[in-house]
Amino acid sequence: ANYGEALASEVVQVAHHGYDGGSTNLYRKIDPEYVFWPAGSIMYDNCQSTARESSDEYRNAYFFMSGTNIKLLFPAKSTVVILEVKNNKFTQGWRYDDVDAVVVNHYSHFTMN
Repeated sequence: ANYGEALASEVVQVAHHGYDGGSTNLYRKIDPEYVFWPAGSIMYDNCQSTARESSDEYRNAYFFMSGTNIKLLFPAKSTVVILEVKNNKFTQGWRYDDVDAVVVNHYSHFTMN
């Protein structure tokens, strides 16, 4: 109510990985075309199922309703991307298909100082 149409944006990131925060009413006011959903596969799938079965006021229901302006939804799912930054520049990066691959393969890249 305080910000009215000033909330409108082409892009939104789902609040708190879809766990808490946000509401159908808030996302209607933002009216995004592109949605970033930073959640693992299990969380995203659970939110998607629950949202479709729930009332209009369920906080994630908006993303699965017809009649929105959403063109693309980008769930993080299980892919993990790690970017190394040195002197305010990205120096290298790694992409893993799941968290287990990070644990097995990535920690050898770091040294503790």
